[in-house]
Amino acid sequence: LYSDEGVVPLAADLDTVGPMARTVADVALLHEAITGQSAPATRLKGVRIGLPRGHHWDALDDDVREIAEAATARLRDAGAILVDVEFSEFAAAALPVFESLLVNGFKNDLAIYFGRHAPQFDAAKVIDRIESRDTRRLFDMARDSGFSPQAVAAARGALRGKIQAQYEEILGTKGLDAIAYPTAPLTAPLIPAGGDEFEDEVV
Repeated sequence: LYSDEGVVPLAADLDTVGPMARTVADVALLHEAITGQSAPATRLKGVRIGLPRGHHWDALDDDVREIAEAATARLRDAGAILVDVEFSEFAAAALPVFESLLVNGFKNDLAIYFGRHAPQFDAAKVIDRIESRDTRRLFDMARDSGFSPQAVAAARGALRGKIQAQYEEILGTKGLDAIAYPTAPLTAPLIPAGGDEFEDEVV
């Protein structure tokens, strides 16, 4: 429903276009503005939502855990059925596929975008002027990466298809309508006054 035409890519194989908002009502409003279609009304009573606690919930900061647990309580109070699911094996299988597509995107997709939409810009020169030292280092590492075209093609094709099938199996086995988990395990830390570094760690 959401075209990615004209979106500046990070990794075109992974980038996902869609509305983000603080409330479901605002997401529905944005959806209607983008697509011209009304979002269908959804009732939570009887909706089965999987919670992959072992993988996505164990290492949460206390403040994130408090907010996430409050959100799941509201879902339960609205009639949703919350189901614990095991996600660790699936996540371990998906990670190398994700990494190869992400690195390939960092390496190639910005140049492809400029060639199509803004040929006056050179991707390498734009990357050299990225202010975030951490982000610029990621682009440099991707440029020097060793993922072969064959590995990228496999990640795009058979391997991604296998991961999608595993995800569908998780949903089907538990009869789930959705999976829910916190976007990140911690709140965003402040950037040091001198700027970020690639070696910075969040603990």
